[in-house]
Amino acid sequence: MLDRFSRSGANAIYIKEQLKSQGIYIQSVKQPIDGSTSSGDFQQNIHMIFSHYDNQLRKERCMAGTREALMRGVWCAHKPIGYDKIVINGETKLVVNNEGKLLRKAFYWKVNENLNSEQCVSRLANVGLKVSHQKMSTIFRNPFYCGLISHNLLEGKMVEGKHEKLISKEIFLKVNEIQNKNSFGYKQTPEQINIPLKVFVKCDKCGTGLTGYVVKRKNLWYYKCRSKGCCVNKSSEALNVLFENVLTDFILDSKNLDLMQELLITEFDDRSREGAEAVRLLKEQYQAINGKLERLEERFMSEEITKELYLKYVEKHKEEQLKIQRDLPQFELGSSNPEDCARLITSYAQDLRKMWLSGDYVSKQKLQNYLFPKGIRYCKNTGLVRTEDFNSVFLWIALKQGDLGQKKCGIPSLNLDYAALVAGDGFEPTTFGL
Repeated sequence: MLDRFSRSGANAIYIKEQLKSQGIYIQSVKQPIDGSTSSGDFQQNIHMIFSHYDNQLRKERCMAGTREALMRGVWCAHKPIGYDKIVINGETKLVVNNEGKLLRKAFYWKVNENLNSEQCVSRLANVGLKVSHQKMSTIFRNPFYCGLISHNLLEGKMVEGKHEKLISKEIFLKVNEIQNKNSFGYKQTPEQINIPLKVFVKCDKCGTGLTGYVVKRKNLWYYKCRSKGCCVNKSSEALNVLFENVLTDFILDSKNLDLMQELLITEFDDRSREGAEAVRLLKEQYQAINGKLERLEERFMSEEITKELYLKYVEKHKEEQLKIQRDLPQFELGSSNPEDCARLITSYAQDLRKMWLSGDYVSKQKLQNYLFPKGIRYCKNTGLVRTEDFNSVFLWIALKQGDLGQKKCGIPSLNLDYAALVAGDGFEPTTFGL
């Protein structure tokens, strides 16, 4: 089923659009919607949005239980290196194993002998424990080893854990004080809230996704092209503001909310009527083929045609019926509650900028890819951003809102006028060769 393809909503739509650009369409055995049509594409998007909503509800319940356990000091995630899980009187506990005892020595080497991470890694390898330099640095900074639990669900709080301590808090603080003194220059960060547009924004010159880094002395973040010789470097704050302006152009004005919901419901109803007419015609074709099969059987029984001809045409007509059976579900499927669908979509459209600003790194990335499946391009010479693809539903809302306000200015933040964007009614996604 489509909701099993991906429960991430925006990411599923992004993957679907990436496959579609390669001529690959998603098909479901139980929901054979034709993704090559605008109607089928829209229906698939709606399925994925609702699947995302269902998954979010499940996630919230699961996260609530996990957070409650963490607040009690019970570690629910994967056990860190140096620990084993054992069950005592029906209760699972984390205890220090032989690897942990060796790691404990590394903490004391750092404090007492002032060894750097590479030297600690080398010594550990000599006694039989192989740890990478990056892993060693992560271990030194993990408060779990001094008995404290830190987790995203705790919202910055530290909780005293029920697991066995590897070292004391005093040793942990001394090690991290030494680590901080050795930090210098700038470093790349895989997931950092200051650079949510990383990879999503592409260099207009070479098409490579921009990476991000921080100049630690100044505490300033930048986006940078990874291609040699491009020299594209942009302040993260400035580029983030540019994207905020893009989102602003897609926001649904609250004064148009009721009318936009009515227009969406009308659009759903129109497509339902088109689907009903298509179903009627297909069923008529199916019955007509049944009549042909009956006449074929009569002619074969009366020996008017040979067995070879009979089998040949029966196979041909059966294939035609099978095709009709495959086509019928995509027209029979429709929105059982168009009012709810319209409310859901318009609620997203009202809060696009707010959702992006308040989201974490992963949420921001998902929203970006949902709205602009192919990302956006940044041109250093002009200081402008542009895109080659839009989410068809939100583009439709933006254009309809322009019609309502009689301001056919298009999307100013992307330097796109109204005439370039209008490519027909409905939710047909548009690709621009800009």
